Amino acid sequence: MAIELAYNQGWQLPGKMPAPYNEFAERWGNIDFTKYVKLLSQQADEVLETAEGDVQKQAEESFLMVAKFEHNFWQMAFHIAQHESKIVIYNSKLC
Repeated sequence: MAIELAYNQGWQLPGKMPAPYNEFAERWGNIDFTKYVKLLSQQADEVLETAEGDVQKQAEESFLMVAKFEHNFWQMAFHIAQHESKIVIYNSKLC
């Protein structure tokens, strides 16, 4: 749920997005998705509140693994975008 909340809040905070990003903002930043994420969080909290210690530990490990994958994905995307922008600048200087 924390990842969904991060996307939800991330797509809301910039405000109105230009095309083609408006599609993502409308999907992940809308109020219904916010309600859905809050419901998921509430359900997870309720289950984990009474869960055995090993289940709580597994949940924490799963969260950390997903967060690591998200971080790595966005780092990869950022570095590729930087690389591509350098190629565009380089190619424009050749023309």
